[in-house]
Order: sequence, then structure tokens, then C-alpha cells
Amino acid sequence: MQELLLETSRLSTASFLRAPLGGEPDDAVLGWRAAMAQLVGPKEPHLLKAVAFAELQACTDAWFPPTPAADRPQVLRYRDALWIRGESALYDGATGLALPGSYLTRFPRQIQTPTCGTFRRELSTPISAHARLEQAWFIPFALCSNFGHFMTETIGYLWPFLTQASPNPLGKPVILMGCNPDDSAAQLVHGLIRAAHAFPLLEVHLPEALHFEEVLVPEPGFRLHATCSNTYLQAAHALADWLLDQLKFDAAATIRADKLYLSRSALGPAQRGVDQERALEARLQALGWTIVHPEELSLAEQIALYRSARVVAGFEGSALHGLAFLGLPNRPPGVVMLGDHPSPDYFLQFRAQRISGYFIQCTRPDPTSERPDWEKPRLLNGCVNTLAAMVDATAAAF
Repeated sequence: MQELLLETSRLSTASFLRAPLGGEPDDAVLGWRAAMAQLVGPKEPHLLKAVAFAELQACTDAWFPPTPAADRPQVLRYRDALWIRGESALYDGATGLALPGSYLTRFPRQIQTPTCGTFRRELSTPISAHARLEQAWFIPFALCSNFGHFMTETIGYLWPFLTQASPNPLGKPVILMGCNPDDSAAQLVHGLIRAAHAFPLLEVHLPEALHFEEVLVPEPGFRLHATCSNTYLQAAHALADWLLDQLKFDAAATIRADKLYLSRSALGPAQRGVDQERALEARLQALGWTIVHPEELSLAEQIALYRSARVVAGFEGSALHGLAFLGLPNRPPGVVMLGDHPSPDYFLQFRAQRISGYFIQCTRPDPTSERPDWEKPRLLNGCVNTLAAMVDATAAAF
């Protein structure tokens, strides 16, 4: 009988199963990457190719249509929400369902949820049985250990403390999900929230479960692989101003740069190092470029450099997101981005800031590396002198 059931199922499956009706869905990220590869990919791997941002932004507009300026993030307000230790979301106190907007999402349609794996909790006790907060703010992602994610997603949630476009957080507790107090940027977040006369709370000091009678959750101003809003840029600019003011930082007295090159060479191969970048730095320096390693500078020094530069160049990496500290400038610097497979995140930000520039396709992943593609060391295409001359020539356009 078992053999008969198996054979009947096998033959019936072969008979009734049909091919898929279509191919890949209209995934904006996949479509953008395929279109970008056509635009920036050289005909010969050893050749260098510079493509103007204007052409690339047209590709971005096609796959990520600009949202109206009025379409800004809002503050979500929930009542009787439950937080449970070990979870990165809030849950409806009646249904146990995860509350939309209370956990980090990425990609169009918010399809990636990297910090949340449980979307419903069975409520074995009434929500009123847990310790409670009458009213609080909840920041779904307050990571301060990674510069790229801090610059984009964490600052993306902090706009209520930096702009006037939200309820006043005065006197309210603020839960910071994922915040490690040992990270340097955590002190910045702490100071910012205290300056708003609110009170930061860490997960370690919360009970096993917590009942929010009312909780306010900001929508993100920046969502990776999805959107970058003017609200986010206004917040980043305000954060930079606030930091410089707190430090009494004299930007005029610090190093300034007309042509600024952001180097990755001090990060080491574990951080997607680029072959021959030291040689490229030496050649660019001879052409009048200021070479900096952002991780060796304070955040205030980085802000001052970005604000003084006429043109900024560098391999794709989180340092370029530091340009968000410029906000929505009247005269943004030109940007020369180097690499092989840029992320749409940069172009969503550059579009919002109206930044012009060029992308130079000049690297390829090291085929001998067993790391994921986004972490593989990069090998330089062409020769260093040719690349340096191309970077310097494009800078003359700004």
C-alpha cells in the first residue's frame, strides 16, 4: 500500500504540475541592480568607466519613484502595547500580533525584518498583570556600534528629537532598542535625548515584560533599500549642528579640504579592503587631494571636513553616508564614487540632497575570497595612475 501511494503521488504530480506563469516579480532592488549593471558595467573588465549621477538617478527614479515632499514619516501612537524581553517588536495587548512600525524593516514593501522573527505571541496572562509605563517613546533600532547603520537607520528614527514635526518628548522615557552603552555613538544619543529633556532607557533595566498604556513610535526617515526622506536629512543636519555646538567646536580652525578623498585603507581586509588603495592615495595626494581615514577622526572633525569640501571621493562605503550631515545644502559638494556594485541607498540619499557626481566602475570582488560578495576584498581594474587621473578630471566638473 505504501508503494502504491508513493507511485500514485509521483505520477499524479508529474501529470498535473505546471510551469510557473511568470519569472521574477517586479522587485525594485533586483530591477535597480540589473539596470545599474547595464549602465556602469564596462565592455572590457580591465577598462574604467565613469557615469554621471544624472544618468544613474534616472534609473533610481524608475525603480524607486520619488515620494511627495509632504509624504514624511509620522509618529505612530498605540495603546495597551506589550514589550517582551528578547523580542524587538511591540505586541498588541489584545491579539498578541506585532504592531506595524514597531520593528525595523528594510526593502520596498518592508519585506525584510532583520531584528524581528516573531510576529505573534500567545498571551498567557492579561497585559495588566505586567509592570507598566503610562506613556513612553519606543525607538525600534538604536544601534550605535556600526557607523553605517547608525548614520542611516538609527538617525532615521531620531528625527522627533531633532525637528519640530512631532509631539514634544519633554519628560517622557525613551526605550532604545539595541543600544549598547559602551559604543561611542551611544553617548551622542544619550546627550541628544537628555537635551530634549527626555529620559533614555536601556533594555537591561527593563523587566521581563512591560505594558505600555500609551506608546509613541516614530516611523523611519531612512529605510535601507527603500527610501530617504527630507525629514531624515533635516534631522542629520540638526544633529551635526547640535554636536558642534555642544563641543564648542571651531570648524574654521580644523583641517579643511577642497578635494576630499575618504580612504578605506586603514580598515584592513576584513572590512572590504581595496587592493592598491594606498598607491591611489599617494597619486591623488600629489594631485592636491586631502586624504583622510574617517575612523581616525572625531565625528565633529568629519562634519567640518564634509562642510568644507567642494568635492568628495571614495570607494562605496558607510563614510559616504556622512554627507547626510550636510542636510539639504544650497550648494552640495560633488561626489566621485568608486566601486563595482553600488547600493541604491547612496543614490536615494544623493537624490534627496540633489548631489551631482560620477560613479567610476573600477573594482571587482576577489574571486579567491570565500566571504559573502558584499564582504569580499576588491581588486582594482586598470592602473592606479589612470584611475587617479580620471578621479581628478571628474572633480574639475564641480
